[in-house]
Amino acid sequence: NIVPVDFVVDALDYISHKVSQGQGCYHLVDPQGYRVGDVLDIFSKAAHAPKMNLFINAALMGFIPKSVKKGLMALAPVRRIRNAVMKDLGLPEDLFTFINYPTRFDCRDTEAALKGSGIACPDLNDYAWRLWDYWERHLDPDLFIDRSLKGATGGKVVLVTGGSSGIGLAAAIKFAEAGAITLICARDEAKLNEAVAEIKDKAGKQAQIHAFACDIADEAGCASLIEWCTTNFGGVDFLINNAGRSIRRAIESSYDRFHDFERT
Repeated sequence: NIVPVDFVVDALDYISHKVSQGQGCYHLVDPQGYRVGDVLDIFSKAAHAPKMNLFINAALMGFIPKSVKKGLMALAPVRRIRNAVMKDLGLPEDLFTFINYPTRFDCRDTEAALKGSGIACPDLNDYAWRLWDYWERHLDPDLFIDRSLKGATGGKVVLVTGGSSGIGLAAAIKFAEAGAITLICARDEAKLNEAVAEIKDKAGKQAQIHAFACDIADEAGCASLIEWCTTNFGGVDFLINNAGRSIRRAIESSYDRFHDFERT
């Protein structure tokens, strides 16, 4: 049951002030019921999205014993899939209560009370596009995403390999200025210290910049770098593999080059 708030307010006001009307119960509902699939189709049309090609009658779920349904929903894989889908769609878990909602409302008394008033529940097909248009213009979460470098990396851990000079250093400066927790690594510790000083000079003393000296072409060096990142920063959100090497050889030619082989 979906009704616009304007209809609810107008109907409530009219019936409440109708002098000749005695006591009674009036359901302010849409006289035309919609299945979940119908509603999805209507809003898909409003959003210029593909229509549903296949519907499953939710009433069929009623034939499954409750104990069986509860047992299935208690399974960890099923629960994880359900939670992931609901989270992606931004829907509350309570929605499942209404998929096969058994209650039916009778609005014949309401229609009789509103007769001649000009107040009636509009067809969902006639105003669904307005709801979608308003949501798309004002409520869509994507509208409020900060797509700047600061919005994407601020407060995040960014690791720049080869960050002591050149492109790596320039990138590290940008990340530090954007408020990222910037990690740089290179082989020369002296150059790393100079790079840290330069980054703080350009990004400000408050910049969070950390350096680690290692050779990423050495497997033991990589292991120590990973351990350092994990222990001190809980991992890495973004990796700028500036010191990484392009793979221009077949796997069988990379067995002695672990950094190529593992990246492959």
